[in-house]
Amino acid sequence: MKKLLLLSSILFSSYFFTQETLSSYTMGYFQDRKYDIQSDNPNEKRAKIYLGVAPQDNIVKKIDILIPINDIEKFKSDILKCKEIFSNWKKTAIENKVAELDKEMDVKFDKYDIAFLYGSKWNLDFSKSIKPRFKILNGKYLFILSNEYSLTSSSNQFMTTKGFFLVLNDEQEFDNIIKSLDINAVNNLFNNKNKTEELFK
Repeated sequence: MKKLLLLSSILFSSYFFTQETLSSYTMGYFQDRKYDIQSDNPNEKRAKIYLGVAPQDNIVKKIDILIPINDIEKFKSDILKCKEIFSNWKKTAIENKVAELDKEMDVKFDKYDIAFLYGSKWNLDFSKSIKPRFKILNGKYLFILSNEYSLTSSSNQFMTTKGFFLVLNDEQEFDNIIKSLDINAVNNLFNNKNKTEELFK
């Protein structure tokens, strides 16, 4: 098992830097801080999209949800379901003057690998459950997606983090995420890159 984890860690560190930036998005809840969305070449085996999210711990500089490209439509569908629930619950809360609420949404996301930059080193935790919820906090209506359990580096058990938050506070932010996770944009990005490289052979 240790050999398998070590091999996975080596492979992760070697291919993590081959990605290209696909787009970026902001979360209003975090003062419009920008988060990158990157992608592997879709022709590679086990290609993934790396969705940057907000770390829960200050020591973690960056944290990504690793979504297999083959599963991206399922992830987008789950986000869209959450958007519909968010809109309905927000409307209900406003109409009934509900000031406080913290309720899990009944949307089952797949498990995903999570990468986190701890100090100066990227680390990976495998197959983590993530859960969505709706929260009313200080008069704001929030969608929160987070990991269910804390994260531990596969290569160093002492490197741990509480995890991540993806916080959206209106329907436009949902739409921005869904639009950014576009497989056609991924294909165009790498096709254009390949054409440019062909010019200089």
